[in-house]
Order: sequence, then structure tokens, then C-alpha cells
Amino acid sequence: MLDDLEVFRPGGNSVYRRVLIPTTLLQTGTTLPAWTYTVELAPGLYLPGGYWPAI
Repeated sequence: MLDDLEVFRPGGNSVYRRVLIPTTLLQTGTTLPAWTYTVELAPGLYLPGGYWPAI
């Protein structure tokens, strides 16, 4: 369902790349794999620290 939302097409033309990254649960310290979407060149304003406040 997320692939459809992000218009990701495995093996086809897509704006994003889907990659598997390690994530750590804060409560237990357990590391698990999680999928995320990345983009090579994103237009727009760069916000240091990755903080994107909702207005």
C-alpha cells in the first residue's frame, strides 16, 4: 500500500528508491529491519537536522 502511495514501481521508473535499513526500538534497544524510501535529488529547501515542522 505504501508503494502505491509513493508511486514506487519495483523494477520500473520511480521517483524514490526503496531500501532496507536497520532501526532500533527505543523501549528495548532491539534492532529490526525497516523499509524506507529515498530520493537522490530532492527539490526544495534543505532543513538541517531533518526537522520538518507542521505549519
